[in-house]
Amino acid sequence: MTTYTPFLKFKQNEILALAELPKQVSESLCPLFDVPRPQNETEQSIAARLNLAVSRLAPRLPGMQFYLDNYDLDDSISVGGLPQYQYILQAVAGFDVIPVIALNRSADHNVAALGFMSARTKKVALRLTRGDMDSYGLTKSLLAPLWGKLIAANPERVDLILDLRIISEDLDTLVGLLNSFLTSFLSDFPVSKIILSGSSMSPLIGDIVATHSESEIDRLEWILWQKLRLVISKSVSDIVGYGDYGHVSPEYSDADLDPRILQSVSTPKVFYTYKDKLYAIRGGSFKTTPSGYGQYYQIADVLVQKKFYRGPNFSFGDAYIFNRSFHAKPRAPKGGSQGSWIKATLTSHILHVLKTI
Repeated sequence: MTTYTPFLKFKQNEILALAELPKQVSESLCPLFDVPRPQNETEQSIAARLNLAVSRLAPRLPGMQFYLDNYDLDDSISVGGLPQYQYILQAVAGFDVIPVIALNRSADHNVAALGFMSARTKKVALRLTRGDMDSYGLTKSLLAPLWGKLIAANPERVDLILDLRIISEDLDTLVGLLNSFLTSFLSDFPVSKIILSGSSMSPLIGDIVATHSESEIDRLEWILWQKLRLVISKSVSDIVGYGDYGHVSPEYSDADLDPRILQSVSTPKVFYTYKDKLYAIRGGSFKTTPSGYGQYYQIADVLVQKKFYRGPNFSFGDAYIFNRSFHAKPRAPKGGSQGSWIKATLTSHILHVLKTI
């Protein structure tokens, strides 16, 4: 069983980050990709974002199995004359994709997922979010008809994804709710694997760290997963895998940013995972701070002096940081961009999780 499911956007830097991981980690990794919401959410823009990701994916991740969903999109928008999720799944039919079913999606979504599963993979995932866990009785009544169609499609494997999104509740209370929900759920709907995922990241960077500052926050998703495994039965604990959103908030979307003001308000921001903490460091506006993108050199200088920095040999990402710090002789010719730093720190995060899980 794979032990870690990073929840990523189906876009360039996240895909390239996975490509930088050592090949042997693929057996312990099964990412979930969400197709990102484009700036103008139209049939053409959805198709363009998807096709770009597929073209980037083809040469980069041969053989890697992954889940693919369109949670962030308005799934009432058809693409290419097809229901949206059907179009998406057809676009990735050449890869080892596990489709995702869910409650509260368009009527066509689950039809497409089950059709793809039946014809190709024999595997499917059910994705439930925080609201689905409040009342098991209500969720059961909504899920039962879908589950009947699922069983009729004769799957070889069904995975359950519990996606908590941004965690803001008392963890002990949440552990009790999850334990009760899982006990009831598994008595009615047996699954092969459970993925518990969530995030501590607000979509607003100012809630995490101010400009020209550094801070750290608790990785609540990590702490919650550990707490839950202590109270659930061993048979359940054995199939509960860990998931998280890395360094990007579940609620973040490029579409929320007006490109006309982006350059004025955008700042360098870097996250680094260690133990049960997430360290954040942020510079000032690229446009008004004299050093502009050169601020990344200063951020690298700060990071390599932290006791929790794991050294350049740990991962591609840690080497990327080192090569932009004062330790490198000479330094990298460019400090980097937000995208290249996301790629770098994501590889460091994923390897850290895999080594500590």
